[in-house]
Amino acid sequence: MPTIVRTARRVSLLVTALVSVVTGLLLVWAVMPDRVGHLRTEHLLGIVGLFILPAAALAALALDRRSARLRAELDRPTTIRGRIEPVNEPRPSQVA
Repeated sequence: MPTIVRTARRVSLLVTALVSVVTGLLLVWAVMPDRVGHLRTEHLLGIVGLFILPAAALAALALDRRSARLRAELDRPTTIRGRIEPVNEPRPSQVA
């Protein structure tokens, strides 16, 4: 994946996480404890979701980075007897 796309995706995930947390804090401040009892369950779950979304987004970013690193290690050529051979292709001696 091109570096510019990877960077844009990381920045967008971080901005989404920041906006979500700030929005959740503003909603909690606006609701105040005296009005919580009057909110419906869907509204309360929405506020909780604003705090869970950043954790899920950052976890997805970490898993994406880890899987990209593992894919790069598997696709990297290895050295066998001084020659560089791709990992996924059989050697001529293995082909019948």
